[in-house]
Amino acid sequence: MEVLFDFLRHERTRNRWDLLSNQRHVRELVYVSNGENPGNRVSIMQVNSSPNKIEILYLQESYTDETGSYIVYAPMDIMAMSKILNGGNPKFVSILPSGFSIMPDKAPGQGDGAVGSILTLAFQSVDRLSNKEYMPRRRSKSLMLSYQQPLLQSRMLCYLA
Repeated sequence: MEVLFDFLRHERTRNRWDLLSNQRHVRELVYVSNGENPGNRVSIMQVNSSPNKIEILYLQESYTDETGSYIVYAPMDIMAMSKILNGGNPKFVSILPSGFSIMPDKAPGQGDGAVGSILTLAFQSVDRLSNKEYMPRRRSKSLMLSYQQPLLQSRMLCYLA
């Protein structure tokens, strides 16, 4: 569970799974710790296509303990992030969070053998027909993945909502 959590939350590996970050440099600009585990934090991440060109910013929260983990993130443009960081009302900024929930496939201390993880993915995207006059329609899809950490193999089960 820890390997999967670190893979999904860390800026070094984000460009391996996130299409908006693909082949781009990702950097954690700032973070606020949220507990004792160093992975438990709220971060602002920046994606650059070149050293001087910022493509997108992410607001991300990650948390883990022995019962499970989550990573929730929302892509934001520079103007929206600037408005919020300068005390603007977040009510007027459209934030579409997406994320992952990671649960162990066995309860802690239950049985022998390798413990895998169950990964649930949820994402939201703007509908093509939306406009500025109302909140965009949202669509959600879920993907469940049973990930065997010791073997680094996965079996995929899909569920579309």
